[in-house]
Amino acid sequence: MDYTVNNNIAILKFDDGKANAVGPRFLDDINAGLDRAQAEQVGAVILRGREGIFSGGFDLEEFKKSAELGMAMVTRGFELLLRLYSFPLPLVAACTGHSIAMGAFITMACDSRIGCHGKFKISLPETAIGMELPPLLLALSADRISPQHMTRVALQSEVYSPEQSIEAGFIDEAVAPELLDARAMDVATTLAKLPQAQYAANKLSIRARAAGYERPPGNNRKALTLTEYHVERLSRQCTVMTGSAFRKEWQKKAQNNILLRLSLPPSAGAVKHNK
Repeated sequence: MDYTVNNNIAILKFDDGKANAVGPRFLDDINAGLDRAQAEQVGAVILRGREGIFSGGFDLEEFKKSAELGMAMVTRGFELLLRLYSFPLPLVAACTGHSIAMGAFITMACDSRIGCHGKFKISLPETAIGMELPPLLLALSADRISPQHMTRVALQSEVYSPEQSIEAGFIDEAVAPELLDARAMDVATTLAKLPQAQYAANKLSIRARAAGYERPPGNNRKALTLTEYHVERLSRQCTVMTGSAFRKEWQKKAQNNILLRLSLPPSAGAVKHNK
């Protein structure tokens, strides 16, 4: 990943020369870049892919190594989505092309999302490839995707063009590829002028409300991060999964790691709730 700062705007450009797969190296680099942006107190952050592709999703090669490594990668990926979704600084996605699966979720987790015109695909293919959408991804989809498109996007795995993606809610706007960087910088510069403390506080309140949580009133008011909110919410329930050995192993690990439960989708079988 390439980290640069221009006029107090941090630009995190990831380019692995291929599909910008979200694997351990990707996760290390983007988290390091976010840490650096906060430490340097920049005004806003732009996430940018390589020409023609923003990200093709999780690194499937990691799943082939072992279930343990696959679970670790996915857990870290979900932690990243939570971090992006509640990141205190303005966050702009410069969607440089294809944005598939986890790549699309990273785009949607940003505050402002700018795509570019071209023969690019944006989609959530989970249903098409036989995967269930866990609660975290459902909440993010419901917050970003237009209700009129939710079935087509999240259930039917329809593939959208950049132009169609605006109406669906994947992105806010699309420009010519050669104008993408300038437009992303314009948006980031404008957002950087807003009071940072109020921006961070209001973002957290809005994001928490979108996820179905409202802070308690009066003296009981707590400033929860989204991660803390999900842990608090999910600690009151235990989802029992059925299916493949991979899912059974995942469920077993989740009993000792509450954050992993973010990845457990509602089972088609029994669901047990703690009393």
